[in-house]
Amino acid sequence: MASKTVLSCGVLLFQERPLHAYLVLYRKDGSPDLPKGHQEKGESDEETALRELVEETGIRADRVRLTPGFVFDSTYATKAKKSGEPVQKTVRVFHGVVDGPVSVELEGH
Repeated sequence: MASKTVLSCGVLLFQERPLHAYLVLYRKDGSPDLPKGHQEKGESDEETALRELVEETGIRADRVRLTPGFVFDSTYATKAKKSGEPVQKTVRVFHGVVDGPVSVELEGH
């Protein structure tokens, strides 16, 4: 039997000014992560990615420009967090740019 498929969408965020920088979050165990999460009903992939960015960093979506056509998918086998059942997970990451410095307010990282 094929495992369930799940999708998470997120943003790899770059800052252009005053210095070139990018945002990487770190989990409690020290492993790197990006702001990402599961879609809510009726959301597009881009809307999901931006909502998760806002929820996990406090960076407003209206400050971010997603680069058209620049998206990366990574699919791998893992286990569902709640049930432990095997799933095929796809993480869809969009390239985003913020023009100037922003304040980051971390939630859960």
